[in-house]
Amino acid sequence: PGAVLWVFKNFPLQMHPQAPAAAVAGECAAEQGRFFDMHHLLFETQDDWSVTNPDPVLAGLAAQLEMDSAAFEACLSSRQALERVLVDLFEGQASVRSTPTFFFLFDGGGTGVEGTRDPADFAAILETQLEAAIEAAATRTP
Repeated sequence: PGAVLWVFKNFPLQMHPQAPAAAVAGECAAEQGRFFDMHHLLFETQDDWSVTNPDPVLAGLAAQLEMDSAAFEACLSSRQALERVLVDLFEGQASVRSTPTFFFLFDGGGTGVEGTRDPADFAAILETQLEAAIEAAATRTP
């Protein structure tokens, strides 16, 4: 707490035709404070929403999470959430080659790590980055 800011950016892959719709669903869930709940549920139910019209399935997932259905569906049909997804996608095109990709940034610099990691490995990478950031901050002259 206080040492790390976790930022999630959408990067829906073209090989998954309904990935943009799922990313929008995540953004709409975020408006109700349920982003990661929806994120996890989307991965668990990929086969269900990987259909021609995923919106009814996505709305059902929101209902399963006991979200405000009317607000979720209004968000899903608006362009605002899609625009946020597209901004993330365009920003990532210069540096993301695969998903997931994690960026550890500090003071204008950082490193990227591609692919899934064991939680212990991920914690070690994060700890190394935190130590480097603390060391860099300590050696700076005021």
